[in-house]
Amino acid sequence: MAGFQQLNVTRKVDFTGAEQVGLGDGITRRGKVYYVLGGEGGTTGSDTSSGLSWSYPLKTITKALTLATDYDTIVCGANTDQGAYLEGATISITQDGLHLYGAMTSGNTWGLPNIHTHGTETLVEVDAHAVEIAYIGFHDQGAGCSLVIAATNNYWRTHVHDCYFGGNETALWGVIMGNTTAAGVGRGNTVDAPTTIVERCHFQGYVTGNIFFNCGYGSMVRNCTMYVYTAADGIRYYTDGTSRPIAFILDNRITSIDATNAVGITVTNTPTAGYLMIDGNKFINFADNNHCISKRTGYTGLNYLGVTAIAIT
Repeated sequence: MAGFQQLNVTRKVDFTGAEQVGLGDGITRRGKVYYVLGGEGGTTGSDTSSGLSWSYPLKTITKALTLATDYDTIVCGANTDQGAYLEGATISITQDGLHLYGAMTSGNTWGLPNIHTHGTETLVEVDAHAVEIAYIGFHDQGAGCSLVIAATNNYWRTHVHDCYFGGNETALWGVIMGNTTAAGVGRGNTVDAPTTIVERCHFQGYVTGNIFFNCGYGSMVRNCTMYVYTAADGIRYYTDGTSRPIAFILDNRITSIDATNAVGITVTNTPTAGYLMIDGNKFINFADNNHCISKRTGYTGLNYLGVTAIAIT
């Protein structure tokens, strides 16, 4: 057709100099892109490199974070495995608007883990606003937590999507969205993570639970798949009476081999009417409705155990 231009998609895409625009405050920012290629085999980067192209990649995400500033991007290559570089040292994100991208093509495949530990430290902590984490594989082989969002204070608008979380039947929690002193998770602070979204992620092998959810104004867990380990929770929604309570748990698929002890969604305390919505979730191999959702009042919509609608009590 006249005027039709065929795009050349055979060339390698390079994010160098990528421009971050339209951030909602009327300001245009230009962020740098840092490339990480680490791992236990194959080509690896060097933490003495600039990290500004695939020709000069860094070796660790930790080093990239020492160079990155607000609204920068870190891209991890396919064979990135923090491995020994993470033991005993949590990756801490403190840059507002940071983007951390991995090389996984699906949140539901094991692939090559981008972030991996045998230690008990938290793999990644987010203490900044508007952070995006995507296409990352979390492989946690120690008795710790994989991702803590809002570790020390209230932080807003984190977006986690298309990630794999594997606890190796050893790690405690996959994702903590805000934490509380009373619950004793994360750092044991009482903070929340307003408007955080976790979506299209896969969870398995966490011995306490996959997601701890301390409210957060408009926060949401949706379209995730979860295997719930023995006597663990798929999602634990916690309201402490002071954090912003509005939350949504929508359209997740949750299963367990421990039908009589595992719980798909645990609701603690008593949520304020209209502030929590649990709808469209499907559960497989839970003993009864109570093991699917521990409390079911006005905040539950149409959820299913197998093909049977779960009763609202």
